[in-house]
Amino acid sequence: VALKMSTSTLKPLAQPGGSLYGIQFTNGGKIVIFGGGEPLKNADGEIIGGLGVSGGSEAQDSALAAYGKEIFEKGKYL
Repeated sequence: VALKMSTSTLKPLAQPGGSLYGIQFTNGGKIVIFGGGEPLKNADGEIIGGLGVSGGSEAQDSALAAYGKEIFEKGKYL
């Protein structure tokens, strides 16, 4: 949420040679650089929170977070 992007999008940018390499060492270590995190937006496109999923593989966590974001943004649970 702090960077207004999913952690899956952030991951390649934070790898060696990426434009955000080393970002995981900033902000008191509160930035995660592996999949499973999604910013949540309201109907106006404003970020109002985030969804983090952990416990499975990175691919599973990313898929579930993306699904949760999709459902949230469709308005089913607003």
